[in-house]
Amino acid sequence: MNSSCDFAVPSAKEYTKALKKLKKTISDEQRQMLESHFRSANQSAPFTKLADAVGTDDYSVVIDEYEKLGRMLGDTLHMAYLESVARPGEPFYSSAIGSGNPYRSENEHYQLVMHRELVEALRNLKWFK
Repeated sequence: MNSSCDFAVPSAKEYTKALKKLKKTISDEQRQMLESHFRSANQSAPFTKLADAVGTDDYSVVIDEYEKLGRMLGDTLHMAYLESVARPGEPFYSSAIGSGNPYRSENEHYQLVMHRELVEALRNLKWFK
């Protein structure tokens, strides 16, 4: 695993290329979560909201699926990942999609803020009209 200190957000152009490559690999559920995240205010969403997008109460399943999506995207982009706070020493694969919202209060659920470069790529591709 590349270390967190090597973490860099790819450009919108790089995200666009990766998304085109992965378009047929992304599951319907992953796409629904990505759309919900994209349409969220400031592209910031807790995993519970992503669970709602796919009609489940089990947000741990959603975390696993979004981590799979993040890993596919990050591996395609040859990204380093941020370190998981919940699993020290392990990669946080969803960091290929976004990172934590530093403005949330302590009693709020973790919120993932989509990288603006990914937002731009999704807009350019017009995946979610």
